[in-house]
Order: sequence, then C-alpha cells, then structure tokens
Amino acid sequence: MMKTILLALALLGAGSGVATAQTAQTAKQPATHSRAFPHADGPFNAMMVLIPEADLEEFKKPPEQGPRLHIVRTVKIKERFAAKIVFMSFALDHNRGDVTYDIRGVRPDGVLMGGKNPMDLKGLKAFQGEATRPDNVFDSGETIIIEFDDGDPPGVYRFEAVLHDNIGNRHIPLKAEVTLIK
Repeated sequence: MMKTILLALALLGAGSGVATAQTAQTAKQPATHSRAFPHADGPFNAMMVLIPEADLEEFKKPPEQGPRLHIVRTVKIKERFAAKIVFMSFALDHNRGDVTYDIRGVRPDGVLMGGKNPMDLKGLKAFQGEATRPDNVFDSGETIIIEFDDGDPPGVYRFEAVLHDNIGNRHIPLKAEVTLIK
C-alpha cells in the first residue's frame, strides 16, 4: 500500500521585508492585495503542486531567489514525491497568522488511499505565528511525502486539499493529480 509521510519544513518568506500592521479587517480589502495563484477566496490565494521529493530543497532558498520546481505528472512504484501548498495574503490578528489545511488522497477507483490508515489528514499546520508580510509567498509548514508500493493499482490518483485562513475565515479547495504507471 501507498506510504504517506508527514514532513515539517520551514516556510518561504515568513517575516521578511518591512513590518506591516495589518489586521483581519484590512486583509480583506481588495485594493491592498495581490494574487499570484489561481485559486482564491477573496485576497487569500493558493495552489497545490506535486513535486519530486528532491525539489523540497528549493524551499530553503532565500525568498528573493524563489524555488525552481518540477511538477510531477507521472510516477512509478517507489518514486517519492511531495504534495506542497503555496499561498499568500492571509489575515492577521495582532500580527499573527493561522493557516491550516486538510488533505486526502483518492485512488483511481474512488477509494481513499492508504488502506487501513487512510490518507485523510485534518488540521495540518501551514503557518501559525507572527508574520510581518502576509502578502509574501508562504509554503505549507507540514508537507506530505507520498510513495506508491507494488499493491497500488496504476491510474490517476487525486489529491484534494482545503486550505484554511482561520483568522480571516477563508477557505480554498485545491486539487492535484498524478498518474501511477507500472
């Protein structure tokens, strides 16, 4: 059966730049936000990517360099890859942000991945703490590493996530797919 590993990584862009005093109220104003990602709820925007495990090193670069990522579209048995969420423009309360996510993996037959330990994870930490620039790009603090085993059927696997800005009460559904070939 497929193995899921939770990996904690540092975020990209946290605390860099000039400090701003922004509250949940001002974060909702459309004139003060930018949108870099295709999925959004108000100013809060995000995307989920499936990348080779080796590309996680790219998130350790300084914010001004930005990561260079390779999107995984097909994998073979034992090839490890990561489900990574990047986001920006979350609300703050007293300069603190609180962003979490839920994620699940669905097999080609519609059954949750993982067998007896289904991949249906809730409340994973994306970002929690002080932030001076919530309009910078952040990445999910806890990252899912996935590896398929011999017992996994070939076909298209779907990863469904919901990213939650718990202060701004905004929620973004996200999806990504990968094809397992044998």
